[in-house]
Amino acid sequence: MNSDVEQSRRDADVARADIGRRAGRLAAVIDTMCDDGEAVLRIAVAARDEQRVAWLVLCHTGWPNTTLTSPIDPRLTADWLEAWTEYVAMPVQLWSAREMVLQRRILRRLHRCETTLRPELPQRVIDLIDPLDRTGRATLAFVLRALQQWLDATARYDASAQLKQSLRTCASLLQRQAAQLGLSAPMAPLDLSEWRRVADDARALAPAAASRRLFSVARAASLVGQYP
Repeated sequence: MNSDVEQSRRDADVARADIGRRAGRLAAVIDTMCDDGEAVLRIAVAARDEQRVAWLVLCHTGWPNTTLTSPIDPRLTADWLEAWTEYVAMPVQLWSAREMVLQRRILRRLHRCETTLRPELPQRVIDLIDPLDRTGRATLAFVLRALQQWLDATARYDASAQLKQSLRTCASLLQRQAAQLGLSAPMAPLDLSEWRRVADDARALAPAAASRRLFSVARAASLVGQYP
């Protein structure tokens, strides 16, 4: 009978020790997630704000605020802007045959880009840039630079959203682990302040389990000492 009781106690000690180890590991993982998560959330907020500002700037150029996506190939935009930068860098008055040949070459590049680019532009922008003379092209450059900035900002925002999703997935896994230990995890998976509370609860659970195990071992030793 006594052996059965002692075996039950030993089993309970093993179970408590396992809970203590799991609680300690969970606390460490939560600490890491919170440290990394704070950086991820800061990046996400900054990326969202940057995208919003870039969108306002783009709309200020004349881009319609209902056109939230761009069908324009970014490489085409970059090629046109590169050619335009070279064009405006040339002197207004051309004196040499070499300069004239270079200008014609740049104009051909602009025309090629514009043949593909024009049908992809919103009608409101086309109305602004027509005719595509030097003034019209200057307006187009203004629009395309703002479009590039918005596309870049959107790419950074999308990347930050993926980081947030990874963080949310990690938190969901930790919610299940916390529940297995009887700990109450935050309902909002990205509530990092609440996750730090869970980590503190897990750290409190780990030594408590260890101390109960030490008490059981000491009691078992005293019981054994009562019998020759």
